[in-house]
Amino acid sequence: MFDHLRSQAADTAADNECVEVAVTAAGPSVRDSKAPALGTLTLAASSFSAFVNSLAMDGVR
Repeated sequence: MFDHLRSQAADTAADNECVEVAVTAAGPSVRDSKAPALGTLTLAASSFSAFVNSLAMDGVR
């Protein structure tokens, strides 16, 4: 599922805490880049958009 999109910002994350995001037919899916075997969290597109927008408003990168 995540083979086509792999994006990390390890240089800006505290303690190298990163997630990976993939756009799938079911919706945006997120997983822990250090523990991908633990599974994914798939969200509704509108929920993911609201989450990302709230991070941007809080100044989180």
